[in-house]
Amino acid sequence: MHFQSTLVAGIIATLSATAIAAPVVARSDADAATRYVVDKRSDADAATRYVVDKRSDADAATRYVVDKRSDADAATRYVVDKRSDADAATRYVVDKRSDADAATRYVVDKRSDADAATRYVVDKRSDADAATRYVVDKRSDADAATRYVVDKRSDADAATRYVVDKRSDADAATRYVVDKRSDADAATRYVVDKRSDADAATRYVVDKRSDADAATRYVVD
Repeated sequence: MHFQSTLVAGIIATLSATAIAAPVVARSDADAATRYVVDKRSDADAATRYVVDKRSDADAATRYVVDKRSDADAATRYVVDKRSDADAATRYVVDKRSDADAATRYVVDKRSDADAATRYVVDKRSDADAATRYVVDKRSDADAATRYVVDKRSDADAATRYVVDKRSDADAATRYVVDKRSDADAATRYVVDKRSDADAATRYVVDKRSDADAATRYVVD
């Protein structure tokens, strides 16, 4: 009897030690009311690295991802999206947009409404030198039927070079993201970041940046 109980205990201990962890769902909708994007990039080793970009709008009790736009002073405006390291074991993605040197580089993530009808995001990534280069992330819908991704990256010099990353589907059910990185003109550069769900069955990355009300502006994903 003692031998049998020892054997059973050993088998249970072995099965417990070799248990497989539950799978991680990367991008999902909580339900019809709450949509969020979890961009979880993980490694399997002990020092797991991941990025959690969770932007949800559940209800009044839920926590929002507030894109905090602050002015350093009257002359300079910047947005620092600081995702910091917790400790040595876990590494996060630090999105630190600023340089400390004399030729300071800012990333201005300016999200505003032009008027009640039109919403846009100004993602202005500029260099402070004379030959300023901007990255305009322009994400728009071509029309109601077709959405595609145009990744257009331009330099501000005379011989402009673009990189077009065009990801498309041929049917009307699929929606694309338009990632258009170009300079609009010297005066104004806009970015429209519009990411939508195709239907209830398929889950996309929804990056919806809207105003909660007239007084307060949240980044609602």
